[in-house]
Amino acid sequence: MASVAELIDLAESLPLRQLEKLLRVAQALAEGIETTVAADSDLLSSAFVNDFSDSLLVYHATHTQRLTKKAFEFAFRDASEAAGREATITSNQVNPGADVLVDGVKYSLKTEGAQGISSLTVTISKLMEAAWIRDCVTGEDFAREASRRIAEHLGSYDRILVLRSFAEIGGDVRYDLVEIPVAVLLNVRGLSAADFKPRSGRGSTSAVVVLDGAAAFTLTLDGSVEKVTIRNLRLDLCQVHGTWRIRPPARASRP
Repeated sequence: MASVAELIDLAESLPLRQLEKLLRVAQALAEGIETTVAADSDLLSSAFVNDFSDSLLVYHATHTQRLTKKAFEFAFRDASEAAGREATITSNQVNPGADVLVDGVKYSLKTEGAQGISSLTVTISKLMEAAWIRDCVTGEDFAREASRRIAEHLGSYDRILVLRSFAEIGGDVRYDLVEIPVAVLLNVRGLSAADFKPRSGRGSTSAVVVLDGAAAFTLTLDGSVEKVTIRNLRLDLCQVHGTWRIRPPARASRP
């Protein structure tokens, strides 16, 4: 376990430029972060929340951009380990779609933070790569291939988490950890040829998935970049596990 004496000894050996960065990180950790945890969350134990909060504070002490996907993966793994779970970052060649394994559970981790991000709907900009889109021409082609291939892809992991970041008034950054139920996305299997818009000149199309008489999300098959995108997914169909609100330091090094 680290001690204050060890930290002092180390600090005294650092050049000024490194000492300034160390001080910036220490000040960020001392500043703290505002957290809110859903009562029904099975992920966010106090140990997880504390470690994940520290990762956010350290990251924002040294970066001007919001947390990246890869940084999210490491922060999620570290927080899971702090909570007493066995966690590893996986190789997609071995576990297609899974980014992190926690106690044997396969997690797909995403980030969302585009300008104009909605507080009511979620976007997954790339659910999966999809070279097969180029071979689809008719509505029947799109319905058949989307149903089969997306269901197959979703079968490669157990849970989907999206870390959503919002720029708030006053410079604060808010992070929401949202879980997207795999079962909701599997409703693409109910799409028919008639649900898909005509194929565009760039080979793209989209279809609205309806649940209980209301639009749940829009499935977009983007032929120009060969990927599957989920748009306008209603937040009420998802679970918000927790929220972090942080005020980044006025000065930060380049990412």
